[in-house]
Amino acid sequence: MRMGILAGLGPVALTGCLFGGKPKPPPPVETVETTRVRADSLYAAATGHFRIGKWGKAAQALDRALLIMGYDDPRRQLGHFMMGEVLMAQGN
Repeated sequence: MRMGILAGLGPVALTGCLFGGKPKPPPPVETVETTRVRADSLYAAATGHFRIGKWGKAAQALDRALLIMGYDDPRRQLGHFMMGEVLMAQGN
């Protein structure tokens, strides 16, 4: 009986020792402004990768930028066109 209790408490005590018993802080709150800034940054990076022919990095940045861009953003259509060009250049 005691061995079962000790065996069950062992991993719990071990994880408390390994991680210092401190809880993780909550993630930062996303606001409309920070989302816009992040979309702008991702779109600029994607455009740069697209222009120099780094198709993998351009696809990754475009995908992330298009996911968080607003539907009324005028760059959205060009982003989808660029994504098609990237996929065609990669042979997909």
